[in-house]
Amino acid sequence: RRIRNALAGIAQGGAILAVAAHAHAASPAPVAPTPESGVVHVTQAKAAAYRDVLAQFDAAIRAQPRDAALAVARCRFIENFTDEDYGEYIESAPDDFEACAKALESKWPNEPVAQLFALQRLWGEDAVEQGEKLVAVSKDWPTPLRRALLGKVSEALQGQDQPERAGELAVMAAFLGEPSSVATAVTHLAKRKEFAAATALLRDAPLADGAWPARKRIEAALALPDPEAALAELRRYAGAQFEIAPAIAARAYLRAGDVATARKLLSAEDDKTEALKQVRFDVAIAANDMPAAAQLVDMTDTDQMAANAQRFAIVATRAPGTLMTRPMLMASMICLLAVGMIALLPGLLLVPIHYRGLIREVSGKAPFALFHSIGLRHAWYGLALMLCVPPVVAAVVSPDTLAMLLGEESVPPPQALFRITAWGAVIGLLCTLPIVLRMGRREVIGDRAALKAWWRVLLAWAIVLGVGWLLSLWHQATGGGGETMQIKMVDALAVGARDARPLVTVLVVALLAPIFEEIIFRGVVLGGLSRYISFGWANLLQALLFAAIHDDLPRFPYYFTLGLLAGALVKRTQALGPAIALHVLNNLLAFSLRM
Repeated sequence: RRIRNALAGIAQGGAILAVAAHAHAASPAPVAPTPESGVVHVTQAKAAAYRDVLAQFDAAIRAQPRDAALAVARCRFIENFTDEDYGEYIESAPDDFEACAKALESKWPNEPVAQLFALQRLWGEDAVEQGEKLVAVSKDWPTPLRRALLGKVSEALQGQDQPERAGELAVMAAFLGEPSSVATAVTHLAKRKEFAAATALLRDAPLADGAWPARKRIEAALALPDPEAALAELRRYAGAQFEIAPAIAARAYLRAGDVATARKLLSAEDDKTEALKQVRFDVAIAANDMPAAAQLVDMTDTDQMAANAQRFAIVATRAPGTLMTRPMLMASMICLLAVGMIALLPGLLLVPIHYRGLIREVSGKAPFALFHSIGLRHAWYGLALMLCVPPVVAAVVSPDTLAMLLGEESVPPPQALFRITAWGAVIGLLCTLPIVLRMGRREVIGDRAALKAWWRVLLAWAIVLGVGWLLSLWHQATGGGGETMQIKMVDALAVGARDARPLVTVLVVALLAPIFEEIIFRGVVLGGLSRYISFGWANLLQALLFAAIHDDLPRFPYYFTLGLLAGALVKRTQALGPAIALHVLNNLLAFSLRM
């Protein structure tokens, strides 16, 4: 019986297995989708989910038809799916978004939340114009909306190169709690020397929510007088989910005087970015490791020529012995070649004028000798001085600021700028001393006839002031006449004069600099050109060069008029004295107003 039962169980199990195997063989194998069909399926599912959420928004709006914030939230939701290139995209979202925005504009034109939403879609001049209108009427807005408005307009103003107004609004936004405006606000307060307010704002502001805004805050803290401010801000992000770039972290430690930690941070980095290279150089200089600093000078890097020229100047002035190392020797040769090429530039103008003079002489047109002892070679020498002396003086006197001057992006600190200007004027005058001695007292200062031309000087000055007044009216009407590098440098000198040495600065800007420029432009340049071409053309060319050298296009007619009238005074009196007087009066008034 036991055997029969066992055999029966085996037979039953076999039957079950046979049935299962038959059923498995009969069922179809699963079919994998194609990549294309899979994309279609996911896209359709996403579109369905999008429509489902949109329906929920519509239902909520029907229940609360007067809630403008809810309507704005619906538009913001749709906006997330309108970026076809870099974000999420639903085919119907762009049309849905335009319809939603138009509905907001028509139904809630005066609602702050809707006005802010419309502003955030604008950029450039449109954002500035509309934003300023809203700022003027937003005093009663809820705090979250007002701070977002101020932050947006501040950002737009920065994009339009209006840093002063951008800083003002950023300060207002930051004190209302707008985190994105903190860095700009700190920079603005530091520029106004409100260091206590800047430090307090940075300390009390909530943490930045990303590496980039955190970096901007640390960079702003680096400009504060407290050397520990940047390091304190850096340490606030020790437990953050993002990492601060080693270059900016090393700068914070270096500012606090911790050179060892700064070097340690940089030693683990093998990037060759310019920011990291500059920090490595600064750390090497702080550690007095001149060989390491010299290795970071690469004048063959044409993209960073200004920065490398500054590094070369710093190392060369602090450790002249490094000039024989390979990178410094190559940099020396390149710098000498650059100075030589700059000195040869006047030849592009003067060589053709020389041959033009020969043609005039063959034609029987006698040259007009404004100054008998001055020729075209002196004009070449004078223009070479004007072009070469400022950068060479800056490289020796204040090498830390050379990249600022060459890059024309920022202005050196007032004290450094004063040293460069003063030494440049003094060395320039010393270099022109042989020419002055060659001309003699009569042609430089003038005689009694030149002294009697004082009324011509005043008349010329009145014309120059009239041109300046007309230009200011034109700039006010057209919105032009912005801050150029020339204006920024004069303002920086004026700030330094107010804070420290007013009389000495006025002496340099309003006396030494005009004398140097008059000897160059109305002395050797006008004197040399007038021997080869007519005085009218010579005066026109020197006035053009004089205006161009100031690098201030919005006020080019002003400088041109000054140069033209100064040249006319020189011809009338056969002396530089009246032209120097006109130039001194002009600089004295302009600089006094800036102060």
